[in-house]
Amino acid sequence: MNDSRSEVPETRLLSVDHQLRLLEKLHQAITERAQREGEVCANYDEQIAMLQREYQDELELMAEQYQQQRAALENEYELVRQQAETQYEADYAATQAEYDRVLATIQSQYEEDVAAAQRKHDESLWLLDSYFDESADDSPKHQYEVFKFQATKAKEHFHTDWEALEQEVEQIRELLRRRRQWRAFRTPRPSQTPTDPGEAQQRFDEAVAAARDSLQKLRRQKLPRLFVGWLPFLLFVGGAGAAGAAAAFLLEPEWLQLPVAKPSPEWFGLCGGAALVVMLVFQLILLAVARSRSGRLYMTLLRHLADAHSSVRFWQAEAKRELSRLKIESQQWDAEVQRRLKEGREKIERRLQEELTRLAEAKESALREANRRFPALLKEITERRDRTIREADETYPRRIARLEQQYESDRQQLQLRHQARLSNHESGFGRDWNELATRWRNALNDALATAEAMNDVSRRFFPDWATLAQHWPVPTELPPGIRIGEFEVDLAQIDKGLPSDERLRPVRSRFTFPAVLPFPENASLVLKAAGAGKDVAVSTLQAAMLRFLTSVPPGRIRFTIIDPVGLGENFSAFMHLADYDELLISNRIWTESSHIEKKLADLTEHMENIFQTYLRNKFKTIQEYNRQAGEVAEPFHVLVIANFPVNFNEAAARRLVSIASSGPRCGIFTLVSVDANQPMPHRFELAELERHATTLVWQQERFVWNRPEFRSLPLRLDPPPEPEPFVAIVRKVGEESKDARRVEVPFDVIAPAKTRMWTSSSRRGLDVPLGRAGATKLQHMRLGRGTSQHVLVAGKTGSGKSSFLHALITNTALHYSPDEVEFYLIDFKKGVEFKTYATHRLPHARVIAIESDREFGLSVLHRVDAILKARGDLFRRHGVQDLPSYREAHPEARLPRILLIIDEFHEFFVEDDKIAADASLLLDRLVRQGRAFGIHVLLGSQTLGGAYSLARSTLGQVAVRIALQCSETDAHLILSEENAAARLLTRPGEAIYNDANGLVEGNHPFQIAWLPEERREYYLAEIQQLTAQRGLQPEPPIVFEGNLPADPAINAELGQLLQAPCWESPPRDPALWLGDPVEIKGPTTVTLRRQSGGNLLIVGQRDAEAAGIMAPAVVSLAAQIPPAAGAEPAPPQFTILDGGSPATSEQDTWRRLADALPHSVRVADPRQSAACVADLAKELTRRNEQSDQEEPPLFLLVFNL
Repeated sequence: MNDSRSEVPETRLLSVDHQLRLLEKLHQAITERAQREGEVCANYDEQIAMLQREYQDELELMAEQYQQQRAALENEYELVRQQAETQYEADYAATQAEYDRVLATIQSQYEEDVAAAQRKHDESLWLLDSYFDESADDSPKHQYEVFKFQATKAKEHFHTDWEALEQEVEQIRELLRRRRQWRAFRTPRPSQTPTDPGEAQQRFDEAVAAARDSLQKLRRQKLPRLFVGWLPFLLFVGGAGAAGAAAAFLLEPEWLQLPVAKPSPEWFGLCGGAALVVMLVFQLILLAVARSRSGRLYMTLLRHLADAHSSVRFWQAEAKRELSRLKIESQQWDAEVQRRLKEGREKIERRLQEELTRLAEAKESALREANRRFPALLKEITERRDRTIREADETYPRRIARLEQQYESDRQQLQLRHQARLSNHESGFGRDWNELATRWRNALNDALATAEAMNDVSRRFFPDWATLAQHWPVPTELPPGIRIGEFEVDLAQIDKGLPSDERLRPVRSRFTFPAVLPFPENASLVLKAAGAGKDVAVSTLQAAMLRFLTSVPPGRIRFTIIDPVGLGENFSAFMHLADYDELLISNRIWTESSHIEKKLADLTEHMENIFQTYLRNKFKTIQEYNRQAGEVAEPFHVLVIANFPVNFNEAAARRLVSIASSGPRCGIFTLVSVDANQPMPHRFELAELERHATTLVWQQERFVWNRPEFRSLPLRLDPPPEPEPFVAIVRKVGEESKDARRVEVPFDVIAPAKTRMWTSSSRRGLDVPLGRAGATKLQHMRLGRGTSQHVLVAGKTGSGKSSFLHALITNTALHYSPDEVEFYLIDFKKGVEFKTYATHRLPHARVIAIESDREFGLSVLHRVDAILKARGDLFRRHGVQDLPSYREAHPEARLPRILLIIDEFHEFFVEDDKIAADASLLLDRLVRQGRAFGIHVLLGSQTLGGAYSLARSTLGQVAVRIALQCSETDAHLILSEENAAARLLTRPGEAIYNDANGLVEGNHPFQIAWLPEERREYYLAEIQQLTAQRGLQPEPPIVFEGNLPADPAINAELGQLLQAPCWESPPRDPALWLGDPVEIKGPTTVTLRRQSGGNLLIVGQRDAEAAGIMAPAVVSLAAQIPPAAGAEPAPPQFTILDGGSPATSEQDTWRRLADALPHSVRVADPRQSAACVADLAKELTRRNEQSDQEEPPLFLLVFNL
């Protein structure tokens, strides 16, 4: 027996294709057995009779076929002869008809061409007459008539205007006579003579217009009106009377030296006579003025009249000459036209005769061609008929003879075959029966064994719920499918499934095999139901979800659940997953329309990221990608929807189709129950959803698999477990999944090999691997090229920001030597612990600030800013623009790139003070100008929201953005307003590298390499060893630990004094070392000068810290001042007044200090303080009295005043 299971891997036994092959083989075996059973089990005698009947039938058939073939040949023979005659008659008639048609066509074409030639002749005559039409605008005769008409109109115009003007002139002459202005005037000459009629007509019109203007001016004259009729006499008398009366009354005789009295007749007579004379002279003057003006205007009028008359005479003469010339030209043209018309008509007639002759010749030629061709065709048709009949007479009789011979041969062969069949049937009957039974049993056993193997695999991958509730075997590999139930196969229910012969009946006629969704190919499911089927559909969804949850390795499956009708109640048991990891259940169950569309949008955005970042054209599915991705494998996602399409709008439905069609390639599957009674969204076809999923339809109170091969099989769906085991299973999976989201890419993946350490050059920039980007690539941080100069890193607590900074610093230090890169590390509390780099004396580190104060951070910025300015001066001196150019010109020079890393940089701006303002200014300058000088700034923060942050204009200059897990608001702030991709990051260490100022097209998702503390210590030790091997003596870094008190042991200046073999000459003004500074400079000191006020006051409420300042201060003084020589002076060199409580640690400090110093030290409690102060006062008095010499210094310390 051939066991087909050996050809199929165990994990493929549950594939739908393999199940289809099982059913196909079973149906084939049933069909073959039924067919063979009928053949083998038939009665042997009936078979013999059947063979005999077959022989007789074949013999009769052979005879019948012979007769039919002979009759067919004879009929064909007759038909060929008839067809030849028929074809001959048809071809002959058609050719003759074509002959007649051609002759008729030639005649009709000739007649049409003749008519066309006659029409063309008529049109040519018409065109000729039209061309020489004397009424045309350009004909001389027409021009003569037009000019004659225009001359007549102009003459009428001249006559009319001249007569009107003469009337007006006559009226003016009469007016001048009435006004006593007329006199004889000399007729003036014309001003100038016109040169052509047009000018003459224009001058006439202008002269007439000017004359009328002069006439109008003469009419409007006012002064001449005073001399009309009796008006001048009345004016003379009235004026003289008025003047005489005025003179008589207003003048005095004495004024004129006249010997007359006033009033007297003589006086009145003199006055009247004088008035008459004066008035007469006045009127004569007015008359002269009036005549002068009128005369000038009238002369102007006469000149205009002379110009008009001259223009008329000139025009008349010119018009007469032009009219005569045009008349002569008209007569000459008319004679020429008559001559040319005659010639044109003769030419047209000749052309007509020539065309008619040509047409007649063409007709005769066409007739000759037709008479030549068609009789030949008729002869050929006749010959073809005769040839066909002759060939048939030769062929068909021979074929009939051969047919008779073949018939006799076939009849003899049939008889021989019949005898052989009878013999074979005798021997084959027993053999066929045994073969039928064996093949049927083997096929049935194979089907049962395959089904049982499927059930075994199903039980191993999908234990029953009770087993899972007690003990869940944590899966380590993906299942070969997702079980949702089982199919039952009953041979009795299959057509001809059971044999009719009892000897072939099987012992077992029923078996089952699991119903599975193909996984991970496309484990999507659609359940179409109505009524009671909706509850069954929800139960099936619950069971399918639980199968997904328990069959896929922990943490490799996530759900998005939409339950608008049940409001989450249908899937509430799965909410226990949120207690372990909210991402397993997408935080909650979604019910509202807006939330549904938002979650579907998130899934489609996740699919876009999968296609464009991970799959591309390299991987067909996410499973192929995951095989190579290893620790950064993408989890599967299941979208569960109950009672679709409730609360689904058109946009959400379109997204659902997109997810269903493309989601399986991205590892996203859909489990959907559809309420068949609900109307579908606008422009949504449910068939589009069914096309990409396994579909179950509710029919006759049960679900039926919609695939034709499974539709007839009863399907028993697995129900979900009872609530208690249900919750127990979910909690077990949640417990195993809570840490599964953590992904650790080994740091060794990105670290250089030992032989490659310190081999990279930073001349052109920095290139440091950060982690895994997909299955095969590493994500690099590249700085120093283009706009990629500075970095902004942000992510919420626990997102992996600290891991990122450690991996970046360590990997940069492994790739680049201290001559290539230097670090300035600032940690603003609650940030990354940089102390390990100080502990291991990282040679690249120049400044390490641990839980730094704002003041020290600002000092670091000042230090880096000073480096920037110094490099600017250096570049200017050497005539270069940037660091690559300088290092190209001076390859031997040491000029490393500087990486300034500030974690929690917003701490600079928590207060609105000078420190914040200076920090903002310095950071802005470093970000804008640092590129050319090899200075790169990396800013880290948990959030960019709130008021305490750097100016947006400065952050806008930071082109490289690295976003870790964060809220949607922070995602927009870290990347850009249109880029919220960071909100979809789900696990610690998952990040987006964006080197396009946060724009969407610059997104590069990756997983940060995990650098555990022990590996970090290992690599830092490797760096120390490499430093020693290279013989490097790097300058020790400046380390500031804001959370620890200052350590006097690291005070270099104090150490030198303490290690000196003897005291040098004591300084006149000793210095007190108080502690470490909060900026980059030497230790904080106070100089004690020999002057008024040269004292120190320490104010505070913490005794321990005060003692911590004062005790090192005493040591520093003792290191500078040698012990007193000879006998102990009356007042000791150091007097310490201890006001602290008895038995405190501070009191013990002063005693131990006094015992350790070689100087004279006096420690006094409060009761002894008065005596000590009195002794010092006496010493002071003594020194004041003996001021001629300088005494050694004495120091008084008062603790806890």
